[in-house]
Parts: sequence; structure tokens; C-alpha cells
Amino acid sequence: MRTVLLFLCLFALGAFALSDSPAQLARSEDDLELVPSLPFEEQPDLKCSCEGHHCSCCQHIKIKTLVKINTHLCANITYIPDQVAIDISVDADGHVLWHNKMKLLDPSPICFKMWVADACIQLYDVSVSEKRVKGCIKGLVKFIGIEILHFKMGCFSF
Repeated sequence: MRTVLLFLCLFALGAFALSDSPAQLARSEDDLELVPSLPFEEQPDLKCSCEGHHCSCCQHIKIKTLVKINTHLCANITYIPDQVAIDISVDADGHVLWHNKMKLLDPSPICFKMWVADACIQLYDVSVSEKRVKGCIKGLVKFIGIEILHFKMGCFSF
């Protein structure tokens, strides 16, 4: 099994080396497009769309190499003040990929299948006070265990 996994990793890395396109991350305000590149590029800061105790944090993701992904990924968050928790759902093009409740004081990464790739989102810079809750969301996409894209989804405040 290890031999097969090693072969797949080497094959994937070889695809980068044989690619005709330059190794760069092409960015626009509307989408992130992975053209063979390092996965740790920073994207512009995004803001979540919030109303009351509900926020929606979205990012359009377009990957052209290794795996073909072109989707609008959203994390929809509803703050539950009496539990210091959030109800969170992650959807791609309107299809729910993950849904659950999470404590804000110790948020764990949320991982799910996104077609042939694996994806995770995580809350970071979370602060909770009597008057305000705020934080940000970031994510990553993996293919056969290799991180191929990191992205930010925005920051929220209740």
C-alpha cells in the first residue's frame, strides 16, 4: 500500500514538472486559480456577510491541475449565545457537505470530502467577550494527502 501511495505522490509531483504552464498562482477578486504553485500564497482579506447572529463566509475556488474543482464554497455560521457555540454548515454550490454545532472556545478543524479531494476549514483568531464574538475562517484543499491550496474565507463579528 505504501508503494502505491508513494507512486501516486511521485506521479502527481511529476505532473507539475511536466506542465507547460508557468508555476504561478493566478488570482482575481472572483476566484483562486491554481496553476502549479506552492499552496501557501496569501489571498486578499475577505469579509463575511453578517446579519444579526448569522454570517455567511464564502470563497470561489477554481483548481485546474491534478483535480478539477470549480465551486463556490460557503461556511454559514449562526451564533448561539447561551451555549457560546455556533451552528455551522459548509456547502459547495448550495449542496451541504458538513453540518454540526461547535463550541467557540476550542474550535477544531472541520474536514469533509469535496469530490475527489479532501478539504478542511478552521476558525482562527476567535475571541469571545460579553459584548462581542469575532473570528476568521481559513481553509485548505488536499489531494492524495498533498496540500494543493490554502485560502481565506473571511472574518465575522456578532
